[in-house]
Amino acid sequence: MVTIVDDVNNDSIINKTELGVDNVQLQVSVNHAELTQGGTINLTIVNDGATTNVGLKLDTNGALTFADGTAASGYSYNATTGVISWTAVVAEGKTITVTATQTDSDGNTSAPGSDTAKLDTTADATAPVVTIVDDVNNDSIINKTELGVDNVQLQVSVNHAELTQGGTINLTIVNDGATTNVGLKLDTNGALTFADGTAASGYSYNATTGVISWTAVVAEGKTITVTATQTDSDGNTSAPGSDTAKLDTTADATAPVVTIVDDVNNDSIINKTELGVDNVQLQVSVNHAELTQGGTINLTIVNDGATTNVGLKLDTNGALTFADGTAASGYSYNATTGVISWTAVVAEGKTITVTATQTDSDGNTSAPGSDTAKLDTTADATAPVVTIVDDVNNDSIINKTELGVDNVQLQVSVNHAELTQGGTINLTIVNDGATTNVGLKLDTNGALTFADGTAASGYSYNATTGVISWTAVVAEGKTITVTATQTDSDGNTSAPGSDTAKLDTTADATAPVVTIVDDVNNDSIINKTELGVDNVQLQVSVNHAELTQGGTINLTIVNDGATTNVGLKLDTNGALTFADGTAASGYSYNATTGVISWTAVVAEGKTITVTATQTDSDGNTSAPGSDTAKLDTTADATAPVVTIVDDVNNDSIINKTELGVDNVQLQVSVNHAELTQGGTINLTIVNDGATTNVGLKLDTNGALTFADGTAASGYSYNATTGVISWTAVVAEGKTITVTATQTDSDGNTSAPGSDTAKLDTTADATAPVVTIVDDVNNDSIINKTELGVDNVQLQVSVNHAELTQGGTINLTIVNDGATTNVGLKLDTNGALTFADGTAASGYSYNATTGVISWTAVVAEGKTITVTATQTDSDGNTSAPGSDTAKLDTTADATAPVVTIVDDVNNDSIINKTELGVDNVQLQVSVNHAELTQGGTINLTIVNDGATTNVGLKLDTNGALTFADGTAASGYSYNATTGVISWTAVVAEGKTITVTATQTDSDGNTSAPGSDTAKLDTTADATAPVVTIVDDVNNDSIINKTELGVDNVQLQVSVNHAELTQGGTINLTIVNDGATTNVGLKLDTNGALTFADGTAASGYSYNATTGVISWTAVVAEGKTITVTATQTDSDGNTSAPGSDTAKLDTTADATALWSPLSMT
Repeated sequence: MVTIVDDVNNDSIINKTELGVDNVQLQVSVNHAELTQGGTINLTIVNDGATTNVGLKLDTNGALTFADGTAASGYSYNATTGVISWTAVVAEGKTITVTATQTDSDGNTSAPGSDTAKLDTTADATAPVVTIVDDVNNDSIINKTELGVDNVQLQVSVNHAELTQGGTINLTIVNDGATTNVGLKLDTNGALTFADGTAASGYSYNATTGVISWTAVVAEGKTITVTATQTDSDGNTSAPGSDTAKLDTTADATAPVVTIVDDVNNDSIINKTELGVDNVQLQVSVNHAELTQGGTINLTIVNDGATTNVGLKLDTNGALTFADGTAASGYSYNATTGVISWTAVVAEGKTITVTATQTDSDGNTSAPGSDTAKLDTTADATAPVVTIVDDVNNDSIINKTELGVDNVQLQVSVNHAELTQGGTINLTIVNDGATTNVGLKLDTNGALTFADGTAASGYSYNATTGVISWTAVVAEGKTITVTATQTDSDGNTSAPGSDTAKLDTTADATAPVVTIVDDVNNDSIINKTELGVDNVQLQVSVNHAELTQGGTINLTIVNDGATTNVGLKLDTNGALTFADGTAASGYSYNATTGVISWTAVVAEGKTITVTATQTDSDGNTSAPGSDTAKLDTTADATAPVVTIVDDVNNDSIINKTELGVDNVQLQVSVNHAELTQGGTINLTIVNDGATTNVGLKLDTNGALTFADGTAASGYSYNATTGVISWTAVVAEGKTITVTATQTDSDGNTSAPGSDTAKLDTTADATAPVVTIVDDVNNDSIINKTELGVDNVQLQVSVNHAELTQGGTINLTIVNDGATTNVGLKLDTNGALTFADGTAASGYSYNATTGVISWTAVVAEGKTITVTATQTDSDGNTSAPGSDTAKLDTTADATAPVVTIVDDVNNDSIINKTELGVDNVQLQVSVNHAELTQGGTINLTIVNDGATTNVGLKLDTNGALTFADGTAASGYSYNATTGVISWTAVVAEGKTITVTATQTDSDGNTSAPGSDTAKLDTTADATAPVVTIVDDVNNDSIINKTELGVDNVQLQVSVNHAELTQGGTINLTIVNDGATTNVGLKLDTNGALTFADGTAASGYSYNATTGVISWTAVVAEGKTITVTATQTDSDGNTSAPGSDTAKLDTTADATALWSPLSMT
């Protein structure tokens, strides 16, 4: 009997406990009597697949030896028990099988005895993960928040697979020093039970997550530790998992004391006195000891409804920091008193509330401490509004108009609500230097009284408006000042309100002197000579001293019945301004003479009257001064008509077309009758800013002359039409203005006629930029990639500003020889239209970029040319912009032919023969003509899953280079054949795929060519095992007994799987020097055939064992040798297997004795 001693429970598993600390113990119990009579023990030991055969016997001394008689080292024998013992080193997870037979001294062998076991000393489960769930932050403390309202939650995460296979969980729970051991397992239904098989009450198991859960009651301040191990079904126990935590749910600190320091009397109001001159002072008194142990202070500050949460703690140096560890700027801490101090800016009338808690180092938070206060430092009433009513314009002067016929009226506007609540009004009246203090209040009936409660005689109060009114007698030239404050019922006094005014009712200036200057003889008529060439000159002489002191001049100007009132004054720099302080445009002032001057346009035959008064700085106005005159200056001729002839459309621009090839043509149409009577023509020509005055008249012969009587060279006159003509040279971009008047024989000059024009013959826009968008590289070819899947994209970039000003875009589109002209412009809404104003369908315009876009259908191989000009609003056309491209989307080259050269039979497998002794040979056959024209070859090489992209081209010398122009090292090119060649190192069993495209010089890429092959140079089959069956003892001699009565039996053991996949067997049989080669394979039905597919007559094949069998006739004394190789389906041939034997069936000696010899 064979016994693997360490497999104590005989379950064919040796676990860690069974093994102990030594090797595996083995025993065989044998028949001692037989062993002593010369028998043998035959052990077959298979250890991790390795077989050892051991023969044992006893020597003449009864000592155990190996079969060869040497001492059986490592083995011991107990003759009393008949037990052979030894040990074996078995690797973890490996199996040992011992088989023993006992052969007696007669050569007969017993039936075998056997035992087997696997060494499994490693726990199949890792250490369980123990989690005290309520210790959320895993700091070994369960605080109040973590605990919640139930018991302590516990979990152990285990290996579910092992548990279902019969493993167990072992829990050791130490709660407040008391230890409980709990064993858990799953029953046959997968339910959790205790080790004794009873239901695991109080414990639950989640088979999905492998988590065992339960709860424990832990006393406050006590510690629980859970340790867990998992024992697998083989009896091996995992490393322990453990977790521990202390229950601490009581805060170590009491509620902090919050103090709003400025609320001195703790009435929740901070008044002005309490606040002082700084911000609100805040303090929180905390438990210093807890804070130093890692606790935190949590402040919730609600200031005017806005909540701020502040976390504070001490760093390792005892300095106060925020919760994130940064310095607690604005906060200070006194470690002696445990007081945190800071200040807050609280808005007037707003409330601040500070709530503080202290969280100890275990995470338990104290009850809150809190304080609140409202900031009220403002009097309930604002400053009263004091008004000296008669100072209407509030300039601190009461003039005669403002005063009227009574005394000075005074008012104070107060807060009625505060006054009714017991407040008082305090008046300080200073009249001509004499001060009177008056206190006023309301009695219980709402009547105004003095502070002493007597009726406030002389004062009235309007409860609706809150206005107190009274009067004062102020002497001429004297000042009165009233100051008022209002004290509310809380004793807070408002800011003061005040008003002051001086009584000045006497004017300081006499009546101004008005002069219409152009009425030279003061006959109230202004003739043309008096008027001159400008407007009517007007003057007012005033009192300068009063004007400088802040007085004003008041003009009433009646011009042709229309009245204009003008107020004038001096500013602080002495400059004349209108009453509103703006510069007195059109008026001038001479401070030396005190004269104000200005002009007025008075209509012919109409009258102007100017009346002036002067109001002094106090508002008192002088008596008026006045003057009047009528204007009579009418000429007998109307204004000449000036025409700049070249401005054909009269848009004040002369464009290139209008100008033509000569100078600017000018004309003036005049009154011929007046000219013949001795009148004159006056021309003012302003050319590029230079002014020329020309006077023209007719001599006694009717010829045109200059004013001095000389011939009017350069000018011509048509007496029939009354038109004077001449030309002028005007520079590009410059303006010419011609103004003409006609003076009649009485000296009266007509109104002017005028015309102006700018010479603009240059286009404002540069040539538009035409872009055929799909011609991405601008090589005038649109290839397939550039075109994409739509039509040809076209764009013209234009001058947006010019287009919005009324310019136009002119497109000439030549598509495959057909020309289309398109005119485009913007309508008043900025939308693009055709020249006829209809919507520009098919065209779009981006006003931001100034780009017009459209598409065109261009036939393959055809050319499109777009030419664009831009005509500005002045009619000038830009230089043309243009772009052209040919549509070429057809690749000039066909798909390259990729050849993996070593894949000779093109079966996508490179076997050892095909590979030879070098690397894999690769070739791509391309279009040489296209390559020489600038095309490229694009290779995608996927070698064992790694992709390499290679771009190749020819340089100007026809040499192959990479895409970046560097020499294409490792690649060669045969320009005659158009073949690119290179090699690749492909790992055994790996696949290489080469894909190639050819892109022509226009950028069009051919269809891809590709080839793929796997490198398989290793035979899938090992060397066949050749067996000459009759050579039983394999001594290369077949004796008579071994041969028996038939022919020599031959066998070859082959790889069946490879044979079924199309492999072949190659036999070389040398029989008595004659060689026969036999090829064998399986047909589609699995039948053995010769290489030519005919039935393999004389040969048989056992598909189960992979053995080919046949017989051979071998002559006596002759030798047969069989050599076999197996070629797999990829063409790789195994190493040869071989066997040889000589047939020798004849005894070398005759019988020494026979019973027949005696007869």
